[in-house]
Amino acid sequence: MAGLTVCSLLACNSNGGSASHSDEFHSADLSSFFLQGPVKTVDNGDGTHLTFDEQGRLIEAVTGFSDAESGQPLVFKVVYDKIPDGTVLGGSIVRRDGEGRLLWVGYNGNGCSGEEGYHFEYAAEGMQYWYDTGECTGMTINEVLKTDSDGKPLQEKATYGDELGEAVTTIDYDYVSVDNHGNWTERKLSAQETETSYDYEDGGEEQVSTSTWERTQKRTITYYE
Repeated sequence: MAGLTVCSLLACNSNGGSASHSDEFHSADLSSFFLQGPVKTVDNGDGTHLTFDEQGRLIEAVTGFSDAESGQPLVFKVVYDKIPDGTVLGGSIVRRDGEGRLLWVGYNGNGCSGEEGYHFEYAAEGMQYWYDTGECTGMTINEVLKTDSDGKPLQEKATYGDELGEAVTTIDYDYVSVDNHGNWTERKLSAQETETSYDYEDGGEEQVSTSTWERTQKRTITYYE
């Protein structure tokens, strides 16, 4: 269970703030990442990074995961050639629903699974998403965001599992500051982690450990003028 990242791509890019900013620019991709306004880049200070074009479309995502072969940070590049859905030459594989929202951003590189990538589902109570590593590691990652009536994420529950065990992390968000576009720039995280390890060599007994932590997260957002 080593190498798990608590701050995954989507969880690190959730919008916060008390102001509604209903007059801000919106797009399907920005909304998928709980962002608004003419966002150009989002740097979370932890190695994860998002880039959007002037139309608000996702064009690059640097994740907290590594390429299975090179060990380098896994980067999704989306190149648009007048087709919003399907395989795009030179970039990642993108699937969208009828409203233009992201359903899947797949890795079109040295990926070792046909479904490797980020999958999204939308519901009234919030968004659910997971990262499918498929045959790469055998690990499943499922994350659910709870939001308030304005769509602001209040809590994230992430479940990581493989043949060696399962880790569940629940994070509560407390927003400290937002920028002029209503996107958060600083927030406090309070988390509880429960890890279950399967010991096949010792009668199959489960080993359970629990821990808590708190920290402050800051991010830098740039905008198109």
